[in-house]
Amino acid sequence: LDAYSRAVALARDDALERAEIHLRRARVRELSGAFPLALGETSRGRKIASAVSGTASEAVQARALAYAAVIRGHQERSAEAWRAGMAAIAIAERCGEHSALARANHAIFLAGRWRGDDDTASYAQRALDLYEEVGDLAGQADMANNLGIIAYYDGRWDDTLDLYRQAVDADVRMGNLLGAAITEANIGEVLVNQGH
Repeated sequence: LDAYSRAVALARDDALERAEIHLRRARVRELSGAFPLALGETSRGRKIASAVSGTASEAVQARALAYAAVIRGHQERSAEAWRAGMAAIAIAERCGEHSALARANHAIFLAGRWRGDDDTASYAQRALDLYEEVGDLAGQADMANNLGIIAYYDGRWDDTLDLYRQAVDADVRMGNLLGAAITEANIGEVLVNQGH
């Protein structure tokens, strides 16, 4: 956080760079469990970016809103997560910011699930497709795993195995061997259920 504070000062003449630094600070705060402070960072980043016009400004704003949706989800505030995710999608689609689109669809999927809405798998599939497009391995692993769980409870076990294997592949490629091992255990469970 100290390094990012110094970076903000150094980037005083570049509003979009300052806004991006606030999003990095939000990530640090989120990882430490300081969700209200993380939301504050996303709001500051968005406000700074909104003072500049153009596509690059909209992209930063979309990323800030998508990240706010994720944080709201961590707070188990599904209605706020849903609203922030939808707002992020509107801006991200307008400016072509696919990373924000992926994250916003992911957040909306989870918010819908927390609200008991089982009809959100299309958001999960769209998030997975976008994560693949932008090369976000962590997002790919998470969404493939979530879609695998949905397929499992729908009784589509072959689809479950395909999705779980996709999650394992993404985890291995990014070096998350623990995540890969956990998903491999889930694959083993499905194989046992199938009688293998």
